[in-house]
Amino acid sequence: MLPRACNQLVLSKASPDRCVRCEHPAGAHGLAPLERKPKTTNIWADTIRPATCTSPSCRRQIYWADTVDSGKSIPFDRRPVALIKTAELGTGREKWQIDLASTHWATCPARDAFRRRR
Repeated sequence: MLPRACNQLVLSKASPDRCVRCEHPAGAHGLAPLERKPKTTNIWADTIRPATCTSPSCRRQIYWADTVDSGKSIPFDRRPVALIKTAELGTGREKWQIDLASTHWATCPARDAFRRRR
């Protein structure tokens, strides 16, 4: 049984919806849960392509897209949806700002096998 909710709401980055002191949900303190800004990045709309995860334990249908900043590819569980669409000046190439919450790295059972060593 959890102790009574404390008078001070203390949150951490690891668990932003639970108080660190009493472990109650943030709402138990009479405060609204914090709204988190989604982590986003920009991708080129014309680089979205279907593929299959190469992990033998997964083999799910995924989509790849190239980032605007580095040109690296990011896998997604479903076709990315643009939060904001813009066009590059001069070329007219379409850029999409997308939420990183739907990346395949978050859901793939073999995600550690694809992680590069530092």
